[in-house]
Amino acid sequence: MLNIPQVPAKLTTICNGELEDRFQDALRTVISALKPGEKGSITMTLNFCRQPESESIIDTKFKVTKKLPPASKTSFIRDLGAEGLQTDAPMEQKNLSFLEPKTKALSPDLEDQGLEKKEA
Repeated sequence: MLNIPQVPAKLTTICNGELEDRFQDALRTVISALKPGEKGSITMTLNFCRQPESESIIDTKFKVTKKLPPASKTSFIRDLGAEGLQTDAPMEQKNLSFLEPKTKALSPDLEDQGLEKKEA
């Protein structure tokens, strides 16, 4: 047996915890894409294969897929004859920064010294 530390198999430990990381990324992506009344989904597939040369080793693979609502938007185009076709000017993007992971920026003097700012 290999001399690698062992932990109980859980969704948070399978594949070095990468399954949890991929789920969290997919969750942020799906939630940020939803508008009122829209649906999205995340599918996690885990595949297991017992190795032929061992009765105790099981190869584990996973796949995380996300389904986003289709991109759609309604707009009106006005045919103004000689003036051409016109539509409404683009609106300013909404600030969705609350969906991003929270990190604290370093003050310029700490960045210059290569130091990291500690969370309070």
